[in-house]
Amino acid sequence: MSPPPDTPWDVPPDPVSPLAPDGTAEETAPDGGQRRRRRTALAAVVAAVAAAAIVILVLNLLPSGDGGHPTAAPSTGSSTRTATASPSSGCVPVHYKTADGPADCAALSDVCALGAPLYTPDIDKLCGQAPQASIYVANTGDPRGPDGCLVLDGTGWATGTVDYKGTGRAAADCNGWIDRTAADDGGIPLKSCQQIYPHTRTTFLATLQTPGHRTTTACISANSGA
Repeated sequence: MSPPPDTPWDVPPDPVSPLAPDGTAEETAPDGGQRRRRRTALAAVVAAVAAAAIVILVLNLLPSGDGGHPTAAPSTGSSTRTATASPSSGCVPVHYKTADGPADCAALSDVCALGAPLYTPDIDKLCGQAPQASIYVANTGDPRGPDGCLVLDGTGWATGTVDYKGTGRAAADCNGWIDRTAADDGGIPLKSCQQIYPHTRTTFLATLQTPGHRTTTACISANSGA
């Protein structure tokens, strides 16, 4: 026997949507477009926060001057020749003959050259011990000092050739003078020379060799003008 029509169990239930807190029906499954929009908005927020953090980090790492502003790079403008003079720059501050002589700036090779009248208190530190010159005397077998005039053939004393002109010559005739030799010292080879201008290479020790193959040590002072 069939149950009478319209009984409670024959009536389909009325679907009830869950209510949102405001009493309206709530969506239970947002569509794909809404999800993508939410993810895009979230990614934009994260990117903005990260960019701000990077800017803050970079500003904190920059050196600061007054008021926290980055300081400018130091100026590399040129300075005076005296301030920059040094062996590493190819220029040594010197004076002519003495500490109170005219000031100049010269190449280290010129300062250290035998016969150079360039004064610097650091000459031994800059140049090391002066080498002993080896000079050939072309025209005599018996050069002697003191004040023996030498005429240099060439420009360098270190391994130069000279003509010996004896004593009593005018300064204009001589490139240098023999201050003394081993013969003047009783035949004992010379080991050092007294400097006419200390802290220069004006006076130097040399071995003189003559055409007769005689050798003697000598102290020579270069003629460097007034």
